[in-house]
Amino acid sequence: MQTDIRKALFGAVVAAAGLVGGASLALAHDDDYERRVAAGQAEAPEAAASAADIGPAANWNGVYIGLNGGIGSDNSVWTYNPTSINTNNPGGGVVGLDAGYRRQAGWAVVGIEGNADFAGIEGHSVCPDDEYQCTTRINGLESVRGIVGYAAGRWLIYGTGGLAWEQVDRRVSPSNDLSRVVSTGQVTKTGWAAGIGLDAALSSRIALGTQFLHYNFGDSETMFYSPYTNQTSPAYKFRDSADVLTARVTFRFNSDDHHTPLK
Repeated sequence: MQTDIRKALFGAVVAAAGLVGGASLALAHDDDYERRVAAGQAEAPEAAASAADIGPAANWNGVYIGLNGGIGSDNSVWTYNPTSINTNNPGGGVVGLDAGYRRQAGWAVVGIEGNADFAGIEGHSVCPDDEYQCTTRINGLESVRGIVGYAAGRWLIYGTGGLAWEQVDRRVSPSNDLSRVVSTGQVTKTGWAAGIGLDAALSSRIALGTQFLHYNFGDSETMFYSPYTNQTSPAYKFRDSADVLTARVTFRFNSDDHHTPLK
């Protein structure tokens, strides 16, 4: 089931990449704007530049989709019993898909956004029994969040928060052979995510941005399965949180504004 989900997400990411890439080429030069300037239906570039030093006003209304990529770290605490705690500090990369809807009223922007990211955030540390290594690997991160932002010219700065999910795999391996998995526990956890972001409009439809999200998944229990003994161990308790910083490009589908493309 997880493999099918990842294949579907991968297909969506590839499709979005083609969409954004094609839109970027199509909107690289706004001939329509130049025609409207010549006809007197839009501000001349000099007037627009003098109106606001921070650049032309962007309209953030509408549905958008985008690609993101970046780095992440996780703090994973393994609790074997009340006096035995093992902590992993994994690090690695993420890549995925963003989608959302925003509505603007003056300088205020509100909306909802979701992300689905493949992750390769992995770390190892010595288990309480030092003959073994304990590994934590985050394979996926998703969230659905509200957005509240402030628009100034071409810029949008915002705060965001909402529900989050992670797909995490925990493995125990001999210290001298990490490729050999003695036992494993895979689980999808639910928690919350919150953070901040900054977007800059390149045209009426395309924006570049950066986003920081802190994920917190609290305490949960995971059962381990051993492929060698075909047995399931008692549940162990885990605590997880993650920090992810990404860069992204977004494409807005519906655009009713005619602001100056940035050059």
